[in-house]
Amino acid sequence: MAQAQLPALKKEPWLGFFAAYEDRRYTLGITADGQLKLTPLNDKGVAFGPNSVLTIQVGIEEVLPDGTAEMKVLKPETLKSEQAPTEKFERLVIQGQVSAEAAFEAVIEEKSGIISIGGRVLDKGKFTKNPIRFAVRAKMPNLHPTVNDEWVKSDPKKAAAFFKRIEDDTLQLTRIDGKRLVQKFDKPVDTASADVSGSGISRIEITMNNFTNRKFLFNASENSRMTLSNTNAAPLYRGFAMNWTPDVEKDKDGKARFSFMVK
Repeated sequence: MAQAQLPALKKEPWLGFFAAYEDRRYTLGITADGQLKLTPLNDKGVAFGPNSVLTIQVGIEEVLPDGTAEMKVLKPETLKSEQAPTEKFERLVIQGQVSAEAAFEAVIEEKSGIISIGGRVLDKGKFTKNPIRFAVRAKMPNLHPTVNDEWVKSDPKKAAAFFKRIEDDTLQLTRIDGKRLVQKFDKPVDTASADVSGSGISRIEITMNNFTNRKFLFNASENSRMTLSNTNAAPLYRGFAMNWTPDVEKDKDGKARFSFMVK
């Protein structure tokens, strides 16, 4: 593997990015510091707005004694890859480290418009107290940052119009236990609860008014699962995260995949 931080492309629109992929429905850029930026596009090939970018992190999470997981901070200076910067990648292998010198390998692939990500822990480093595992975290941003409790109370008429506009926004889940759920975006919900995430999710479909006719599809392959998380059981329109992890006992070779596409 070539050493040092990931090299970057030197021309627009991918200045500062290590790799990129683009089709008529979305673009995906991988920054030189290891973040993935998913930008959905409208039918004219234009982004929906400055708040519409989904960020995706790859790396290592630590499983705490209470069962919760903490994503560790990636060290950009440790990132390396044998591949050169590219505007249309098919398969990338990236290695890097997080805190306590723990190392991981991530594989990012594109095929027929579907992006898949897998990986494994290469070295546990100095983590000895709690278990660690490879993880991917995709964050749906808050598309309505000005809409808060105070705004809703101060202007009921505008608030009613806003909630009318997002009434068809849905999060459709298929859990590993086979149960299917539909979550609306306007009501507070604890997405990490057993009632929602259960023992894990295999498929997520997201439909949102802000993205007109676009839909997001996320899948966890065999020997892996997704869970959801958000802040203070807030409504989904304020943003949430999709967390993917492989089963470390059944996926020792790092073949499980988190995949997604924009329709």
